[in-house]
Amino acid sequence: MYNPLTSKKNRFGTLILTAVLSLSLLAGPLLGFLPPASVYGVTHNLKIENVGETSATQGESNVSVRFRITNLENTSFSFDGASLTFDPAAGITVTGSTGSVTLAPADPDSENDSTVISFDLKLARFAETGYRSYNLILTQGGAEVLNYTRGGFQIYESLAVPSGGTGKYVASVDISHQLTPSDGFVSGSGNTITFEVFNKGNTVIKDAVMSLTLPEGLSIYNDSNSINMGYITTASRKKVSFPIYVSDKAESKNYPIEVKLSGLDYSNNEVSTTKSFFIPVSGTGGGSLQKVAIEAINA
Repeated sequence: MYNPLTSKKNRFGTLILTAVLSLSLLAGPLLGFLPPASVYGVTHNLKIENVGETSATQGESNVSVRFRITNLENTSFSFDGASLTFDPAAGITVTGSTGSVTLAPADPDSENDSTVISFDLKLARFAETGYRSYNLILTQGGAEVLNYTRGGFQIYESLAVPSGGTGKYVASVDISHQLTPSDGFVSGSGNTITFEVFNKGNTVIKDAVMSLTLPEGLSIYNDSNSINMGYITTASRKKVSFPIYVSDKAESKNYPIEVKLSGLDYSNNEVSTTKSFFIPVSGTGGGSLQKVAIEAINA
């Protein structure tokens, strides 16, 4: 038999249960109910940062992969073993060990709550290229206390060189850029353009130098327009950054920046390549910014 009071109580109970479940779902992120470390890099209130290499080339050795571990707890944290594994593991040899480490409770005014651990990698000549995930595992007394998973370690192909050091060497590079601020330069200082050079040829580029040619209204901020990059081996990448000053008289438009990379190949022959980038600038001249265009020259 239908009872209005009982029906109302049931509906009220259902509403309360629904509200509690909704608040629980919302409160999870707010109260710190985080997914495992494989997503956020935090477990047991530890912060894990990769401060070493995130890529390597086939046949390369002494590749340093390093992690900074920071204790975020209000109590100390200890481990006496550390290992690094890759998936897939074939073609990568990992060496490195650590003694007993105790991290002090979190303290912004002390360095005793963090440490850096290092591993050295040696890659087989024909190690599979592409991205791999890797796990940092910490143990204490043989028991696992942290298993941190990260993706994105990249292995590049090592291009062949002419047999016996004779034959034809081809110098070829890709140059990409990144801006700070990311949507374009603004008047004054605080602007940076970063270039990444990828050597896709079959010769080392020795004594490499990167230089910029800037249009009127843009200049290097308290620095040189040339940077020595040293040796750029085959299938490797290097980055350089230039601080840019934008005159308060600069207009709002795309400005061309020319970058030149020069050096010597394996046989000490001069090689060079030039590329132009059109960079959006927000200046006092107003006007709308156009889409960034990239023009490749001698790519």
